[in-house]
Amino acid sequence: MGRLTTHVLDIAHGKPGAGMALTLYRRVGERYEHLGTAVTNSDGRCDAPLLEGDALTKAHYHVPLLVSPWSYSTYRGS
Repeated sequence: MGRLTTHVLDIAHGKPGAGMALTLYRRVGERYEHLGTAVTNSDGRCDAPLLEGDALTKAHYHVPLLVSPWSYSTYRGS
């Protein structure tokens, strides 16, 4: 069973993205299903996985987010 985690970094200020609200959806056909919300802690991480167990059937995915006031970038972490 897998889990989904993230780490948000504010690249404009060179520090963790603390206090950022995250909303997670799953696409089901032509609609989107709301899976949950979370807020990042002082280190830019969520205190618990965004998804885990039966809600995520593949391997562990860690999705780093690099954010600025003008854009964002992401990649599949290890």
